[in-house]
Amino acid sequence: MKQYIAKLCFALLALFITLPALADDILYSATVMDANDEPLMGATVKVPDTPNITVTDLDGNFTIKVPKGGIVEISYIGFHTEIIKDFNINDSVKF
Repeated sequence: MKQYIAKLCFALLALFITLPALADDILYSATVMDANDEPLMGATVKVPDTPNITVTDLDGNFTIKVPKGGIVEISYIGFHTEIIKDFNINDSVKF
């Protein structure tokens, strides 16, 4: 019984130690639009130097996990790559 309690306490301690590290990520959501305010479907959205990458949906929306202090690159064929450093919830990115 003592071993079970010790293992449970160790598991809880490990959980509480890792929680602050998980809190450093931001869940960034935005809509990608062209100059005519039309949504851009299929734009590539990525966080450099991480495996985090996604593509905008039919309405130009995306959500991606960004580490604290990270940047987001948005690219689309025929447009210059946009780099986002300041994150606002429900932002709109225009090309």
